[in-house]
Amino acid sequence: MRAFKLVAGAVGIACLLAGTASAQTVSSIGKRAEQGKPLTAGDVLAIYNNMTWMWKDGAGYFQQEKRQFAGWSGTGPAAAYGEGVWFLKDDGTFCFRAKWTSAKKSSTDYSCFAHRRVGGTIYAKNTAKGDWYVLTGDTKGYQEIKMLKPGDRVSKRVQEIKDSLNRQANAG
Repeated sequence: MRAFKLVAGAVGIACLLAGTASAQTVSSIGKRAEQGKPLTAGDVLAIYNNMTWMWKDGAGYFQQEKRQFAGWSGTGPAAAYGEGVWFLKDDGTFCFRAKWTSAKKSSTDYSCFAHRRVGGTIYAKNTAKGDWYVLTGDTKGYQEIKMLKPGDRVSKRVQEIKDSLNRQANAG
């Protein structure tokens, strides 16, 4: 399930580190973010509500109704889907918990992201691991917010993976 945690839990930092950011840049971003003010739960809700977070090899959808979460990652034999919930904490932390299922196994993953604002820039980071990254507002560099797309871009792929896993189980 390590792959699931990388996909679901460290998406922001993985994208940042895959880009052109140097260790110096990551360090300076962290210093600025630490000085910021936590976002309100309402601010964070406005960012993720009814949005799909596009990942390098998958996506996660944060449904408005009942705050349901659905996601997928990988292709072929490595394909997996996750289903669960997402929620907000009073300190502006955004979390999601999902049971991820693949052909080999299933496990539950829990990921939370803190959010802080400095001026017009919003920073985020995985609270369990990872560095601060720019979510939005820094027009000079990478912005993770560009990976958030409105609406459900996940459910169809989740159903395809479920159907494939069911066919495999019935054939074996």
